[in-house]
Amino acid sequence: MTQMTITLDLEDYVKPSEIKKLLKNIKGVIKVSNRNHSPSSRKQNAEDKEWLSMVDRLQNSVSPSDIDWGDERTRYIMGER
Repeated sequence: MTQMTITLDLEDYVKPSEIKKLLKNIKGVIKVSNRNHSPSSRKQNAEDKEWLSMVDRLQNSVSPSDIDWGDERTRYIMGER
């Protein structure tokens, strides 16, 4: 069995009960439960902030010319067939 956790950032006008009904109707779904948790209320520790800062610095730091598109593993990872 595979378990999945989905976090939804719902707008004020969206009805969570409707989303829950929709998910229950998907084939293979056994249980749908909701947990009200505001991501903004989560306190970030120094390690989280450092990690996010590092990821921000990496954004756009890789040039597409540096990618070896001839390698079949690269094409697989990038979703090309």
